[in-house]
Formats: sequence, C-alpha cells, structure tokens
Amino acid sequence: GDVQQEAKQRCLELGAMDFIAKPLSEEQVIPLYERLGLHYAQRTSMELNSAQSQEELSSLAKFREIANIALGKGAAIMADHLH
Repeated sequence: GDVQQEAKQRCLELGAMDFIAKPLSEEQVIPLYERLGLHYAQRTSMELNSAQSQEELSSLAKFREIANIALGKGAAIMADHLH
C-alpha cells in the first residue's frame, strides 16, 4: 500500500490535527493555518533579504528539512509502538 497514506491515517487516528505532505507549498500553508486557528504572516522578499543573507536562508532551509525528516521518522516509530 501507499506508505504515506498509511502513515497519515495512523497519525490522524492517534490524534494529530492534520498531516502535512512535503513539499509544502504556500497554497497549502494558508488553509492549514486557518484550520488550526493560526495567523500566517507572509514575508516579502525585501524583509527576507534585510533580515538574513541568502546563505543563511539556505542553511535554515536545510536545517528545517533535516528536522522535518527526523520528526517524521520519530512519529512513525512512535505510531508503530503505540498501535
């Protein structure tokens, strides 16, 4: 079967509020935030450039992806043990 669909179903059955598939697009983020009752503040490219250099953004993006993968694997392991 579809591993991601099975993981999604297990997460939702275990109480997750939603399941976020990657890659995540801005078109998916805004409705997700609305469903969760959160405010999504969009940053302009000018704000991003003044706040951080492109290299820092690249490093941050890499870190986020690694963290997301680790969290996903951890959630799958927990779901297997709790199931």
